[in-house]
Amino acid sequence: MLQDFVMLKAHMDGLYRLIQLRGGLAALGEGSMVEHKAQRIDFALCLATGEQSRFFREVPWVPHIATDGATRCPELRHVCPDLDSRIQTIWADLREFSKAANDATRTNVKMTPGFFSRLSQSVPYRLLAIEFDVASNSELLRLCMLAYVKYLLTPIKGFGRHLAYLAKRIKASLLAHQLVPDKGADGLIVWALFVVANSVYEDFDREWMQDMMGQAVSNLGLHTWEEIVPVLERYLWIRVTFEGPAKALYRQWWPQGNSSLRKYPAISAKAL
Repeated sequence: MLQDFVMLKAHMDGLYRLIQLRGGLAALGEGSMVEHKAQRIDFALCLATGEQSRFFREVPWVPHIATDGATRCPELRHVCPDLDSRIQTIWADLREFSKAANDATRTNVKMTPGFFSRLSQSVPYRLLAIEFDVASNSELLRLCMLAYVKYLLTPIKGFGRHLAYLAKRIKASLLAHQLVPDKGADGLIVWALFVVANSVYEDFDREWMQDMMGQAVSNLGLHTWEEIVPVLERYLWIRVTFEGPAKALYRQWWPQGNSSLRKYPAISAKAL
């Protein structure tokens, strides 16, 4: 896989030179296959290195998918009352996109390429343009949304272990939130861990995540997969994309269901 990653970087170098010789991405025409490919590879490499996008473009800090009336985030209000307004706007866009994807699956009507393009053209650039203190709620959500979008745009199997910047920073952020005794926060942590485990920590360094998730699930009083699903669906969740891998991970970590989950005693606020 390391060789594949080196080859990907070399491919991006060549593609970047080619695009620049042709006048940049704008000269290729919006929605072209070359633009689509270049942006996805570039995004993945940014997650690996923490560097800015080679094709960075200024994107207004306004909703690009959500309507003006759908930018409030009631599911986050009590969990993250201090959330940066830019993070809220991006979250609202991803929530609207996820809802549209779930509706498309339910009705068997495909989303238009233009609608998907609004995601790839606006969300990654905004998430990469900002950064907060690693222990803050805004940074935790920024990193989780990067992992969420990575899973949608660059679902390269086994690539997660090469995303050094994202993996290191998101682990630090999650560990900083580990002892939050709020049931609302526990729900967010459960969602974050399922997304990150399947998007970034696909096949490495998962032990700490299993312990953290077991604790959060026990704090919430949940003991089966069926009880966990509604918690995940409060946040960003595309069923056809995330539910299969998440359920498989749950079965892998707790094959006995109820009995194995109950080994984690619930932590009360008084105990902390």
